Amino acid sequence: MKHIDKIVIIILIWFLPACTDKFEEINDNPNFPQEVGPDLILTNILNETASIVTFEAVRRTNGLAQYTTRFFWNNIERYDFESQINYWKQLYEIIRDIKNLQGFAEAANNDGYIGIALIMKSYVASQLTDLWGDVPYFQAATAKTEENFTPVYNAQEEIYMAPGGILDNLRQANTILSNNNNTISGDIFYQGDLNKWRKFANSLRLRYLLRISSKVDVSTEMQQIIDAEPVFESNDDNALLPYLADAPNQFPLHTFREGDVAFFRLSDTMEGILKQFNDPRLSLFFEPTEDSRKNGSPAYFGMPVGLLSETQSDLNIVLTNISRLGKYFTEPDQADAIIMTFADLQFILAEATYKNLIGGDEGDVQMFYEAGIKSTFSYYGLTLPAGYLTQPGVSFEVSNALEQILTQRWLANITVAQEGWIEFRRTGLPALPLPIDNTNSLEVPSRFLYPEEEQLLNPEHLQQAVESMGGTDDINAAVWWER
Repeated sequence: MKHIDKIVIIILIWFLPACTDKFEEINDNPNFPQEVGPDLILTNILNETASIVTFEAVRRTNGLAQYTTRFFWNNIERYDFESQINYWKQLYEIIRDIKNLQGFAEAANNDGYIGIALIMKSYVASQLTDLWGDVPYFQAATAKTEENFTPVYNAQEEIYMAPGGILDNLRQANTILSNNNNTISGDIFYQGDLNKWRKFANSLRLRYLLRISSKVDVSTEMQQIIDAEPVFESNDDNALLPYLADAPNQFPLHTFREGDVAFFRLSDTMEGILKQFNDPRLSLFFEPTEDSRKNGSPAYFGMPVGLLSETQSDLNIVLTNISRLGKYFTEPDQADAIIMTFADLQFILAEATYKNLIGGDEGDVQMFYEAGIKSTFSYYGLTLPAGYLTQPGVSFEVSNALEQILTQRWLANITVAQEGWIEFRRTGLPALPLPIDNTNSLEVPSRFLYPEEEQLLNPEHLQQAVESMGGTDDINAAVWWER
């Protein structure tokens, strides 16, 4: 045995130098990068942003906008809000990544990445402030660089209007990208086409300028953008992330358990509007009811939003007679994660023209309105039915133009992140019925509650924000542009 032990030791000594000579090479995983550059950070930012806002829309705000409803776990539809802390944290993690991207881009002297970072920061900031109100912005993500663990909350007006805020960053991005020849990688939205990023920046500016138009005179800037800057010209410019058939880049609901997906149903609000217009999107987004399929006469029916199980029983609602979500929402690669579309821009221009925020007449309002409808159908690969644009309720009427524009924009926004609920809060159109079992004294809420964690970790600045917004952390406290 001793003789064998000596042989083993000799062999180990003989081979040890050879092993250690290549130790670092052996321990390098070829599937993981050893250094992170701006391209990988950019890919992560775009993927996380698009996927997170889509996931949260499907789970939460699509119910608030009354596109869909759930027969269980529908607290949010009844206005029994929680703080949505996970969404808050995820958005601030993206803000941190954007800050890192800016640092890498500045070190590499690559203005392409800087311009894109400004655009994405503006978009993520709009999600935060439009859903919560006053939030940390100018001091956000400074814990590592400045050891600031208790950032100041900024007023929404500042976040939108101040230097370095949403609108200013979009202006800067447009300027930076207009004079830029840098090459960028990792762009899963536009594959490095910086002119498309400029179009996105300016289209977002128009969205946000219209959003705050009740508080600020935005007409000059809106007209300047239309006259002199590139904006979306077709569905080819849509800002979105396509989902794929293979994991992990699949539509969020596809990864849910079958039982959880079955909770989601067609709302009677959505049913009523789509049926009124004989709209083929009904069969794109939803399935015929189980009972109707068995009877050989496929039909679509919705249920009121936010019902308690007792109320469902009282109303004799049978779930086999309520439509589930269709393959568009349940297959891995049918839907995209959408930030903004050409159709949305057309509806923005229609409303802005109607309100005389930009130049144009009734003919221009109708042109933008109908272009929004046509491009929506085109995006979904649907043929616009004969007579769709001339039927009652859709046929353009000046006296009813605003409701028509906003109803069609609401329909188009079912797959565009949180826009359906945000825009309903801004306009009140289309008129959505209050949930029967709502817990908010028949009021439509305006915002999410601040996370409980903020009350523990940043109480002083949180309290200042609460005071600024009316004195209590209340879901009915209107954000600045709503007041």
